[in-house]
Amino acid sequence: MQRSGAAGDSHDSPTGRAIVAAGRQAQRARRAETVRQKQRAALLALLVQTMAELNISMAELNAARRAAAHGGGD
Repeated sequence: MQRSGAAGDSHDSPTGRAIVAAGRQAQRARRAETVRQKQRAALLALLVQTMAELNISMAELNAARRAAAHGGGD
């Protein structure tokens, strides 16, 4: 069945296509942010586990962060 009237034409116009594309882009951005948040949580959990297993203190972690920030990350 064919659409009739303005409803069928709205997606065919450049403006309609832009609106649909913007909606899809916004949805992709939301999904990407959700994935990023999950990856961040997983990384933090791994960091906590690794620090506990290797007895890495917060002082050591902070010293390593400072060294990395000053270009001495090796």
